[in-house]
Amino acid sequence: MQEVTLTIPVKTNASVSPEEIPKIVQRLIDIGLADAASIIEDSGNSGEGDIEAAELATDLHIGAPVVAKEPRVLVVVSGGIADPIYDEGVDVEVFDWDNYNDEEDDAKIGVPAHFTDLADPINVPVEGE
Repeated sequence: MQEVTLTIPVKTNASVSPEEIPKIVQRLIDIGLADAASIIEDSGNSGEGDIEAAELATDLHIGAPVVAKEPRVLVVVSGGIADPIYDEGVDVEVFDWDNYNDEEDDAKIGVPAHFTDLADPINVPVEGE
């Protein structure tokens, strides 16, 4: 089973707290899933509705909506040693030019390839390049 985490920005002019928004979104999800189940149940009789989308919707296992925190990374450097501290779920890579330049050419390793878009603009080497 594949898992995908979605980020859905929500704006409102209503005066509700950020803690209330996930509850409202959960109600919307529940209503949508009930509607999808109804479409599937009625499909034999009326043939109306998007049955394919309804079947896909009822196959989804949707977790509870939560208010997301902005990902944070704190990199502490002391005596030339970098020590990153970061929130759960944040992919962090620390690259140290001093260590990289001290390595023999055949031992030099850049940042992982999935950091290429961040590394290229500041000329940080990437693994395998």
